[in-house]
Amino acid sequence: MSTELSQPFIASQFWQVNFYFRSEPPRFLRKVAKFDREFTLTMPRTKKSVSFNALDDDSNPKTPPPYVEKYALKSGVASFPIHGLLVLLGMYSGGLTQNVKPVLSKGLATLTVLQLVYGYLVAVNTELASSKKKIKSENVPLLVSGAMVIAYAATLPVFVVMILMGAPLSSHITETALFAGHFSVLVLFPMLVFYRFERDTIFSVITAANGTSVILKNPILLSIVGAVLGTWVGVFPIPLDWDRDWQQWPITLLTGAYIGATVGSAASAGARAVLT
Repeated sequence: MSTELSQPFIASQFWQVNFYFRSEPPRFLRKVAKFDREFTLTMPRTKKSVSFNALDDDSNPKTPPPYVEKYALKSGVASFPIHGLLVLLGMYSGGLTQNVKPVLSKGLATLTVLQLVYGYLVAVNTELASSKKKIKSENVPLLVSGAMVIAYAATLPVFVVMILMGAPLSSHITETALFAGHFSVLVLFPMLVFYRFERDTIFSVITAANGTSVILKNPILLSIVGAVLGTWVGVFPIPLDWDRDWQQWPITLLTGAYIGATVGSAASAGARAVLT
């Protein structure tokens, strides 16, 4: 094959026109063909290369930095809510096993008042973890009252979760709703006060790589874990054929939640001593 026929499209068209006229083609076509040949010979060739940097990044993923607590709770009364056990003992002494609904209602009212005081103590004893300085420019009464309103509003989703987890639906609806109120006020209210309604901060703790150690060192977060575990343990005595008054729904679950929350708060002190 001749070198002229191996040129690009414009050069091939030049020779076709030359064959058609059977004479020398016009001058402008010769210039176009010459330019096409020069452009083809001088056009730089790009070199293809394969980079494996992306594969290296995927094969060696970077570990996210550990989460550092934004707030810290001073040691003292706020770190150990003993009033939860007092409310539980008061309900038992008030006839919880004989009159479940009325006693649960009175106990929830008592817990609400005591939690408002406890929430105030948590708010004024919370400091910035980085500088150990008190949080300034803060309306503590508004913070505490708003957290209590949200805790009561959270009773409905907690109630739905309990139904989905196996709570009786055809009966004991009132008892389940009252227990959901106790659970929300007992464990969700202090968390809302401590984290100042900062949803992103709460999610950061849950999804952090060192989230377990953060929860173990925080008495409020560990009380939530203790309340959940205590509620779960409280389910087991109910189906046993012992015919005891305290096996009524949801007395054992309520007892487990209160004891678990108190034990969780107390255990965080030992966890801080070990992990720090």
